[in-house]
Amino acid sequence: MEEDRLIVLVLVVARRILILAPKAVCRQWQIELREKFNLNWPIYDGRRMVRYPSPALRGANEREVGRNDWHREPAVIVSSHLTRRSDRAGRLLEDAERWDMVVVDEAHHARRREVGSSHGRQRPNAMLRLLQGIAHKTEGLVLLTATPMQVHPVEVWDLLALLGLPPEWTQERFLRFFEDVEAPNPSHEALNRIAEMFRAVEARHGATRRVVAQRASGLRSLGAGKVLRALRSPSSIARRRLEAAERRAAVAVARANTPTRHMVSRHTRKLLRKYRERGMVDAAIADRRVEDRMVSMSAEERKVYEAVGTYISSTYNRAEARERNAVGFVITTYSRRLASSFQALRNTLQDRLEASKDSGRERRTSLDDDADILLCTDAASEGLNFQFCGALVNYDMPWNPMRVEQRIGRIDRLGQRSATIQIVNLHYEDTVETDVYQALRDRIGLFEAVVGRLQPILAELPRTITGEVLAGSDASQSLANRLQHRVQEVESGGFDLDEVLDEDLDMPARPESPVTMTDLDRVISRPDLMPPGVEVGTMGAREYSLLAPGMNQALRVTTDPAYYEEHAESLELWSPGNPLFHAPEHGVKEGSTHPEGPEPSSLSELLDAG
Repeated sequence: MEEDRLIVLVLVVARRILILAPKAVCRQWQIELREKFNLNWPIYDGRRMVRYPSPALRGANEREVGRNDWHREPAVIVSSHLTRRSDRAGRLLEDAERWDMVVVDEAHHARRREVGSSHGRQRPNAMLRLLQGIAHKTEGLVLLTATPMQVHPVEVWDLLALLGLPPEWTQERFLRFFEDVEAPNPSHEALNRIAEMFRAVEARHGATRRVVAQRASGLRSLGAGKVLRALRSPSSIARRRLEAAERRAAVAVARANTPTRHMVSRHTRKLLRKYRERGMVDAAIADRRVEDRMVSMSAEERKVYEAVGTYISSTYNRAEARERNAVGFVITTYSRRLASSFQALRNTLQDRLEASKDSGRERRTSLDDDADILLCTDAASEGLNFQFCGALVNYDMPWNPMRVEQRIGRIDRLGQRSATIQIVNLHYEDTVETDVYQALRDRIGLFEAVVGRLQPILAELPRTITGEVLAGSDASQSLANRLQHRVQEVESGGFDLDEVLDEDLDMPARPESPVTMTDLDRVISRPDLMPPGVEVGTMGAREYSLLAPGMNQALRVTTDPAYYEEHAESLELWSPGNPLFHAPEHGVKEGSTHPEGPEPSSLSELLDAG
């Protein structure tokens, strides 16, 4: 497995690694690390270190650890919800030694409150504050997300700032840059600012290749060279001499060479399909077929729908001004429940009537072989892999379309078994929510292809719909028309994450692994090459029994990664990282070459070859 080779080499350098992930996906991280990379790293659950049960651990997979000592573990997975708590964050930021690498999953949770608001109270939330502290305590920070962000430029800046931006790319100048490059014909002063930021990127990340400038500008080699010289010149004279087409090309080149391009790797479905066409990805990429189905209300249901609308608007209007925010938040819950189903509305109203404190009734059931239909709450919209499902029915449509996109992302994944996945959205006819969704489907093909720069509009929809509901106005078509107008405005400008990233199909060169699984199989199949006292017996093709000093019974091991992945519960992969693998203390040498020539005389000689 190519991935195994890469991780073995990385771990020679990274000895302290922290993985922060939402609690719901910590177990998934642990399983994937074990099955894909043969690394059994513990999860810290607040009291214990819990490793994945495996034959090599022989039942000793849990141990108590103090809340002030858990961070001493060389490699650990921990809930980001736990560590960002005020009583926990201090231990991590103040007491823990430096980490060689910190990996943050679902990094989009680290953001400011009320992004885009006019009153200026855009404070970082607890997760962003935690990462701002951790960034100074690690040699390497990796931020991961597969969830659509609102993609306000300041949110991108916040995450890039954690990784270390060139000093010239301050928040103010970052935002100003993207305003400048979106102008149809930037002023001379704006072009000078753009050029200054371009030079700062080249100083940090290296000179822009002429072929990259050609691709961004559409110019031939000589023209692209002229544009690059103008951008690189500290003097504005060269830029003032550019023709109109060359000025546009200069802006395009600078726009394509921001820190975002160098610090973000984004794999869209469009790019994955290109990888597939070139044979760089084996897994098929499914197509989406999205269908909206309308549910007609009966006369009685329509009466309830209108009565709820009247109740909401009248209650909100009767509330005193200082109470309206709180009242509006509570009573719009009825509209959300109604958008789900009349049964959901009935349950909510019944709870309200009985003043029941036990309003959260959650039922869980186990599924991962015989189920034909899987029912999920909205909690299943993040961190779960359902690529074994070929269809999704959205029974209740949330007011934020990005939540629907997250749900679809659970089945629209690499490894999806169906060539085409079916998405069915159920709507009540003649409602505000339905008119809005239909307008967006008609205009941008919502849920089939979402343009990055439109995401802030989509994220604002819950607030927009709430305003209509509270006003009690029958203005759903008017709202849909306003949304279409807003979409047209944004499509002609604004920040699009995809447009400032380069769809580079060139894979970075990976070093050859100094040791392959075939090499290890040659060793374990020769008992005389094993460390003293280790007994090995052959059980099948690349499957062995291994009994080391101190073990009460032999355990099954294999040197076949694919076979191991299918039987990870009952055997171990015999390779570096596994506790049954006895390697020299100095480990794999960096830069060593693939062993050739005579058979190795021992495991140590194999690992030291070259």
